Amino acid sequence: MQQFFQMHFIKRPLPAWTLSIALGFGFISAYAISLLSRPHSSTQHVAAGGVSAFTLAIVILLFFTVLLVIGGGVFYAPRILPALRKPAATEASQNKMLAQTGALLSLELGKVLGIIRARMGSDESYAISLANAQARLAELPTPEQVRVIVGLLVAENHRMRLDSANMTKQLDASRLQIEGLRMRLERAQEVGLQDALTAVGNRRCFDVALLQAIKVADGSQAPLSIIMGDLDRFKTINDQYGHPVGDEVLKFFTQLMVASVREGDTVARFGGEEFAIILPQCKAHEASAIAERIRHRLGAKSLTIRRTSQDIGLVTASFGVAQLLPGEHAENVIARADGALYAAKNAGRNRVALA
Repeated sequence: MQQFFQMHFIKRPLPAWTLSIALGFGFISAYAISLLSRPHSSTQHVAAGGVSAFTLAIVILLFFTVLLVIGGGVFYAPRILPALRKPAATEASQNKMLAQTGALLSLELGKVLGIIRARMGSDESYAISLANAQARLAELPTPEQVRVIVGLLVAENHRMRLDSANMTKQLDASRLQIEGLRMRLERAQEVGLQDALTAVGNRRCFDVALLQAIKVADGSQAPLSIIMGDLDRFKTINDQYGHPVGDEVLKFFTQLMVASVREGDTVARFGGEEFAIILPQCKAHEASAIAERIRHRLGAKSLTIRRTSQDIGLVTASFGVAQLLPGEHAENVIARADGALYAAKNAGRNRVALA
């Protein structure tokens, strides 16, 4: 069965002048090495202007080295700098969203408090009107005067009903606004705990979830295991086929893990091509079986790029498994699982190792 990837990637060649400089760099380096390999007396031949050939070769070598570094910087900086700026820009955008949402939420709560205060003032005014009417009714000798007071009370009651209806509308509008802001905050929080590429939890999410899982496991004396998984030779895939293809491989691996774990397990991107899985209520041998299931499913797929029909071939992964020990801290169980992962790598890759 083949997995096809939708991608578009154009490999840009190095600029011709950069290649020329590199070629010149090679010739000059060879010349300088040949000079160094000769007897000392032979390096004293004077070039034009009384400068030795050795000194001239070193100067030219340094000149071409500087040009080569500049050329490489001009070519690679547009690729590297956006990648460096992206995390900072994402975090700044999230912080800005949270700040704006918090300000809007405070403003809306202020409106609600204002409506409540206004209603309290209306209620107090209505109570005063009733008290005054009661006092005046006791002093009124004629029915006509009684009818006037009753009419005033009816008008006051009508005003109160209108105020109540208006306040209800305002409170409903504020409730909807606050509910929308609450959902916006929840989405912002999810974005802050989610890996943008693979749509699973990021390292921060993993740390939070693991601490909570350890707390539950300690309280219930239930087993807890974690799996650390890492794609084998992933750098080769990026170098040979490009980062867009590498990203698709990461997403495919993530989807395979999510489909292979149990309900309630947490899959997170630990960093780069390394992933972590938190398995509550799971002993080490059970976690090892889950890791083996993921490994076999991944190894059974032959990956192909859809647009070019280029065959990537089999992609494998190595896994390390560790079960939480009584009283063990998060960093310790992570270190043991990571150590088991490296043991699997050193033993030949494409295997599961138990801590």
